Amino acid sequence: MKAVVRERYGAAGDVVEIVDVDRPAPGPGEVLLRVCAAGLNSADWRLTAAVPALARLGEGLRAPRNRRLGMDVSGIIDAVGEGVTAFAVGDAVFGEARGSFAEYVVAPVGTIAFAPSSIPLRDAAVLAIAGSTALQALRRGGDLTGKRVLVIGAGGGVGSFVVGLAASRGAVVTAVCSTDKVEPVRALGASRVIDYTRETISGSYDLIVELAVAASLRVTRSWLADGGSLVLSSGDGGRIVGPLARMLGSVVFANTSVLSSRVSADDLRELAAAVDAGELRPVISASYPLAEAAAAIEQLGREKTRGKVVLDVAA
Repeated sequence: MKAVVRERYGAAGDVVEIVDVDRPAPGPGEVLLRVCAAGLNSADWRLTAAVPALARLGEGLRAPRNRRLGMDVSGIIDAVGEGVTAFAVGDAVFGEARGSFAEYVVAPVGTIAFAPSSIPLRDAAVLAIAGSTALQALRRGGDLTGKRVLVIGAGGGVGSFVVGLAASRGAVVTAVCSTDKVEPVRALGASRVIDYTRETISGSYDLIVELAVAASLRVTRSWLADGGSLVLSSGDGGRIVGPLARMLGSVVFANTSVLSSRVSADDLRELAAAVDAGELRPVISASYPLAEAAAAIEQLGREKTRGKVVLDVAA
């Protein structure tokens, strides 16, 4: 089968390859997916380029320990492992599976769920990681009914989900994005959209979800209402430490937390239900065939993507 790999760190165009590998077999508690599509996340670019350099501590100092790429996935179950009873061959599912940039991939049953029926299976490939991150960020705000939510970085993959979910749950959403993303973000349900290239951020908010850096932590916190919460999932610490410096700096502030999202079957089921209820829809700005995975990863690195990028694996 075909799979996307990289043997060393660097620019995707230099290090990403399409190779033939053996088809995997599912172990206990796992399923084998025939991949329909694979969603891309900023982590795919960062793991390819080893940016920030601190990422090498987990991935391998000199070269990647795991040469396969991809995490988000949708597909059809081709085989089930021992003890799997919740899924059967032929089921359409989505979720997280390491190495999803491939024709087949093995996924643990704890990180997949039945795909929503109201959208193409290909579109479900972008839901798991960005959608779970959005859900977990918004939970920091409790009941969102009538609450003022500020989303900084609203035009990206996670941001578009945050805006849609918050609006559907009764929040009054102010979204911050660039000029070209203003109208698409407004269409997701934002009550107000701030074009950061032309306007300054103002107002008082019960929950701020920071997915891109707009100001210092002290200034960002000045936009919080009494009792409000700031959730960080960003930072600009350069190519060495990346967002870690900003996130570590947040510990000195009350009501400020760092988001470290985790994909779970429960969250995936909640996301699928939100899609089928019309409360959430994936925004896909670009798709590439598996053979052009390097170009797709390089698009993420340019940080100009609106919504999500997907690899179409099954013709």
